[in-house]
Amino acid sequence: MLKRIYAYRCQICGVNIGSDYGTNIAEAHHINYFSKSIDNSSDNIVILCPNHHSLIHKLNPQFDYQKLQYVYPNGKVDKLILDLHLAKDRKDN
Repeated sequence: MLKRIYAYRCQICGVNIGSDYGTNIAEAHHINYFSKSIDNSSDNIVILCPNHHSLIHKLNPQFDYQKLQYVYPNGKVDKLILDLHLAKDRKDN
């Protein structure tokens, strides 16, 4: 459902990398990893392109629900440019 809401676009970069090829490519990512949180609710999921999804899994940045952004260990920040579903007042677990 979230992939359709975002038209298969990454919430960080706004791109559906498959659209130029006539397809949709997007991945759902659990902000607080499902294996630890057992939280499959929509406010624990962001829609990402494969590149951002891979970066997040490799570098394990912290997600700030107040600012709707990922903060990487090297200090780089990726803000969500698309937000149609996250509760801005939710606190990190």
